[in-house]
Amino acid sequence: ALADLDRYCYISRSRDRITAGNEPVPGATLLAMAAPLPPEKLGSPRFTREHGVRYPYMAGSMAAGIASTELVAALAEAGYLASFGAAGLPADSIDAALADLDRTLNGLPYAANLIHTPQRPRWERDVIDVYLHRRLRCVEASAFVSLSPELVRYRLSGLRADPVEGVRAENRVIAKVSRAEVAECFLRPA
Repeated sequence: ALADLDRYCYISRSRDRITAGNEPVPGATLLAMAAPLPPEKLGSPRFTREHGVRYPYMAGSMAAGIASTELVAALAEAGYLASFGAAGLPADSIDAALADLDRTLNGLPYAANLIHTPQRPRWERDVIDVYLHRRLRCVEASAFVSLSPELVRYRLSGLRADPVEGVRAENRVIAKVSRAEVAECFLRPA
């Protein structure tokens, strides 16, 4: 009963026994009732709209392909936003993984990781080139302490004129941050 979030849940007491079920127990004392709350109703409706997913949840990446194309595809097909673990992989391996995801997912949304590597700016540039070439619409940025020129290039490359919104940002960045001052730089307007 507790796992079926699409139905009411009733907590009842009958004599010395407490039960949980999807129907009230006749003759028992009703202790609590919870209305249906399916998973797609938890979280932000804006997240589901912006990312084109059914559920407002994201599975973050794990480096070196541990968050594999298979994992990302399974989660995307189930309606979640999942991020491929591109950190530490060569750009050609990332390109092959994204090509595989594009073939497998047939337009379903997914993300890929970009780990900040200030000691290897060429790698970061090559990865952004892959993301732009593949028209990846969502990057999960991790380990950034400030915005890099390549991350900014990715975001700005997705700007489009929109008759309703004025400017639409097609390339989204989801930042994994661990400190307030890092979050601030991602939230600050350009």
